Amino acid sequence: MIAALAEVQLLADDDEIRRSLAELADATFTLHQATDQEDLATRSIRTRAAADEVVNVVGRVVRS
Repeated sequence: MIAALAEVQLLADDDEIRRSLAELADATFTLHQATDQEDLATRSIRTRAAADEVVNVVGRVVRS
């Protein structure tokens, strides 16, 4: 996943795509820092929301 995120960041011209990818990377990379199940669930929700935002942003750019 890390390689795919980095590749898309390198290829994307759009700042909004880069920002959303950076948020996804940050959310993903901090999952292992969860201190308990509740913290992990919160971090997982953040990661899923960030992934959804990447899809939304890229979709808007591709369709425009």
